[in-house]
Amino acid sequence: MDGHSPATLGPVNLRVQFIFSFVPTLTAVAFFVAFLCVVVGSPLSGQEFRIGFVGGTPITSNFVRSTSVYPGDTVNPPSIWTAESGARSFIAGLSLEALISSRFSIEGNVLHRDLWAKQIYTLNPGSTAASTTTNQFVASTTWEFPVLFKYTIGANRWRPFVDGGVSFRSLERTGSPGPSRHGFTGGAGVAIEFGRIQLTPQLRYTRWAQSESNGFYDVKKDQLEFLTGISYRMPTAMRMGNQRITVGAVGGARLNETLMGTPYRLAKRAFGGVSLDVNIRRRLSIEADGIYKPIGTAGYSVLTWEFPVLLKYHWGVGGARLFSEAGPSFRASGNLQGSIPPSNFGFTGGVGIEKRAKHLLVAPALRYTRWSEGRGYRGSSGSTLYNPNSLDLVFGISF
Repeated sequence: MDGHSPATLGPVNLRVQFIFSFVPTLTAVAFFVAFLCVVVGSPLSGQEFRIGFVGGTPITSNFVRSTSVYPGDTVNPPSIWTAESGARSFIAGLSLEALISSRFSIEGNVLHRDLWAKQIYTLNPGSTAASTTTNQFVASTTWEFPVLFKYTIGANRWRPFVDGGVSFRSLERTGSPGPSRHGFTGGAGVAIEFGRIQLTPQLRYTRWAQSESNGFYDVKKDQLEFLTGISYRMPTAMRMGNQRITVGAVGGARLNETLMGTPYRLAKRAFGGVSLDVNIRRRLSIEADGIYKPIGTAGYSVLTWEFPVLLKYHWGVGGARLFSEAGPSFRASGNLQGSIPPSNFGFTGGVGIEKRAKHLLVAPALRYTRWSEGRGYRGSSGSTLYNPNSLDLVFGISF
């Protein structure tokens, strides 16, 4: 199933299917964020970060307007069919900002946004028998993941800032083809301090890569929006008792196919998420990740969150610091749309190398996961199974 036809789904069914399609994804996100807050929310010392909420509205419309005119014939009357943007939807999500210095920081957001579209069908235009039908529907439900480098000016209560970086976009409900998956983002705003609370109204612009076109609903590449964030400054989880704790980001790419038995090769997919590492002893630590990783084809994806919990052993060879890791992995899935969900449990192992660059610790690794079973997948044609073997190139950055 590549998408939803507005002619067959009414507004009520759209809302119901929308809710159930991403409940598992939201549950996974909420669980990991709650876990992170509980662990790092206690009085700790060290480098600080901000966690909060972001909301706003788009200023630009979602789609390029297109019109198709049918002159009519001896059987069918003339008609005009127009496709354009629908209502502007509310943008909402979470933010996490690591404060590198008094002026520099890195901010990551997880933003939910519906792309509303509108159909206008006019029969017998220009005549007394003319009739017009209008239908609005959600053409695509998206999650946006901007990762921005932020520079703040001044030291007063009102502090202007500029930010810029890359944005990634995943699709929970969309027709085929859908919006592009990556772009570049920049913005400017002002940070207003109220003790540990910070309010950040800003204008943000994103230039998305060229998306494929289905001839009717072409997503605009230029996106301008007004956002306001509210965040709370707290120390990063550097110590809890005698254990050192670090928070970071993890990303990478699959090195093998996600499906087996499909009649065509699937595009390699990037993934990303957050990580938490607790140092137990000098050479031992435990790392827990929350990784967003879609499975499927270019036009349809089952959305998954993976949660590996890994015991890591560190050792030095010459001037390099190496590590090996192993442990269980858990997986939550959503946006199934009739597909059988992938397995929920597996075992992960990997090896990598660590390199510290001032305030950052960079750790590339090769990671293999064996999932408990390869279930059937009905999102594409042919006899297709989820691949139980996953080989990933992973890059971790911690603060």
